[in-house]
Amino acid sequence: MYPWTGNLRPHVGLYRQVSLHYTARMEPLSATPNPFGGIVPDPDFLPADPSEFANRLNRSLREWTGQGYKLVWLEVPLNRAGLVPVAAVEGFTYHHADDSYVMMLKRLEEEAFVPNYSTHYIGAGGVVINADNEILVVREKRGGVGSGSFKLPGPAWRTICADRALRL
Repeated sequence: MYPWTGNLRPHVGLYRQVSLHYTARMEPLSATPNPFGGIVPDPDFLPADPSEFANRLNRSLREWTGQGYKLVWLEVPLNRAGLVPVAAVEGFTYHHADDSYVMMLKRLEEEAFVPNYSTHYIGAGGVVINADNEILVVREKRGGVGSGSFKLPGPAWRTICADRALRL
């Protein structure tokens, strides 16, 4: 006998809560497409519970494959490290790591191109001086608008300027 007498409303309400919770657990992961045919789940919205993550990741992978994505880039923050074994079971491999996250990837298409992780940067620059002794400068765009500051082309301009000054 239930503690309430003949009223099924509390039981129906409990069923609804459990049903809604189950439905929420089956939603695909929140993700954003990248310009290269990949999909990137939002690391801020990864579930903390590994079993919920497993369910939602599995559903997401089926959905993303059906939508034609080539790769999944999964950034797992350090505070969600318990999700790494779950992702590995689903076929994710390590790409790179930082002190606060690990980046894992899964090819949804076997031939999908995966760039290597950058460990070095190479800079090249140049100085263009016209007949009126005017120097070519560039304005960088950030967020689609000019930042307002001008600079010489390339990241190594100080070395180039120093070398030019020595030759003058």
